[in-house]
Amino acid sequence: MASALAAAAAFAFPSASGWYTSRAQHHLAARLQDPTIDAQIAQGTVGTGQPLGRIVIPAISLDMVLVQGVNAASLALGPGHYPGSPLPCSLGDVAVAGHRTTFLHPFFSLDRMRPGDVVEFQLPGVSCTYTVSQPPFAVSPDDVAVVGPTPGRATLTLTTCTPRYSAAQRLVVKAVLVPGSIRRPPTAGGAGHR
Repeated sequence: MASALAAAAAFAFPSASGWYTSRAQHHLAARLQDPTIDAQIAQGTVGTGQPLGRIVIPAISLDMVLVQGVNAASLALGPGHYPGSPLPCSLGDVAVAGHRTTFLHPFFSLDRMRPGDVVEFQLPGVSCTYTVSQPPFAVSPDDVAVVGPTPGRATLTLTTCTPRYSAAQRLVVKAVLVPGSIRRPPTAGGAGHR
């Protein structure tokens, strides 16, 4: 009986987590319309679990709201920006994590990304495009150097668990900012984004 309940729970969890994240994404997308979000981004005061903008990766059919934080609660809402790393469209190594098999599994197909694939960010005050610079690779979960600083360069690191349904390693995708891809709305004035 216990094994049947465990099997039922294991089967139901991805569906329940997907429903939760779908509802959260809808709410977060609506919050992106709030003008205070742009001010918080510009001031660097976006709280954990709050929306930053959208992350769009056409090669893996991803278009979701990016949230601040990579703790369990934040990643249950969608892909998360590593606190302490620069915001998208800035100098340095922007770092983003996402689930691979639960919570709408935003990075389920991250292993399919290839050099030349694009990653777009659409924040309230700025948008930009990165291009994948090398094939995905795996590292140990404690290899924090993959999200280290890149002084004077605008780079991006995406991370998720690998292999699928396991947290044995981290899958890493590296990308670089496409020159000239930073766009600012005329009314944003570019405040806070460098």
